[in-house]
Amino acid sequence: MNRTGNLILALLLFSSLLFSQDFYPKTKGSAKERTFGIGGQASYPVGGVSVKFNIGDHAAVQGVFGFFGIAGIELKSMMLRGLFRFNEINSVEPYVYGTAGYLEITSNNLQHPALNKKETFPGYGVGGGIEYESQSIPDVAVNAEVGYGSLQNKTIDFEFSRVTYGAGIHFYFMR
Repeated sequence: MNRTGNLILALLLFSSLLFSQDFYPKTKGSAKERTFGIGGQASYPVGGVSVKFNIGDHAAVQGVFGFFGIAGIELKSMMLRGLFRFNEINSVEPYVYGTAGYLEITSNNLQHPALNKKETFPGYGVGGGIEYESQSIPDVAVNAEVGYGSLQNKTIDFEFSRVTYGAGIHFYFMR
């Protein structure tokens, strides 16, 4: 099966996980009670502002939108992630995720405009992590994760596939 077929299969599996769960969280006083979060998420080499929706006891959807620039290079990214959360133990909630999105790199060379270039790299990834909510700072959770991701651009014959590491912090609005 080619990469596109694998990506479509992964998206279908995660969408079935998302909609097979009850829509409203049931557990009171735990991470399951969180319904909407906003914060930041980074998974090398992309990251940005994150919006997370918990849509069941075990399912969540996350969008990460990045926009960074340095020394004439702009990086823009957009990722959609599906998360399956396992049962919380002592404020720690393990999860697995699947992600699909893209990274766009634009170089703006003011001295040599002919060198200006824009390239788009579609990508996907899978992984797992843990999210921790401190009892002393309610409604704020931090996460750490490890996974495998791939970005590619067939136009310039480029592929970036490797183990990825990530971290994030979210403020949750409670139901």
